[in-house]
Amino acid sequence: MAQSIGPSWPISCGTRTGSWRRRGSTPCLARTEERETDMGPEQIVLLIPITAIIMVGLVRIARLLGPGNQGKGGPGVKQLEARLEAVEQELAGLQRELSETQERLDFAERLLAQAREGKRIGPAE
Repeated sequence: MAQSIGPSWPISCGTRTGSWRRRGSTPCLARTEERETDMGPEQIVLLIPITAIIMVGLVRIARLLGPGNQGKGGPGVKQLEARLEAVEQELAGLQRELSETQERLDFAERLLAQAREGKRIGPAE
């Protein structure tokens, strides 16, 4: 219930505590009709299912992201783990092949270096 000070300045702007205004200041909402701020049964009936739906969703999200759910996995997780294992094995094989190839390259470079040194010095007399 807004009480007025002067011609159009309400004491309260929709709040229960109210605030005094100086002369010449603009009121929060210049309205002449009163606004009901208490929740009636109609609003509570609508609010309860909406709140319940939101809470159920939050509980499901918490269960999915919770620390106890780290070890659990569906069929998709098992397929991904198997595929990851296969890729790791293939990577290990490629690393072995690369290591062998590097050893062969080092050997070939040493042979070429020895042949070049032999030509520089000349034949042994």
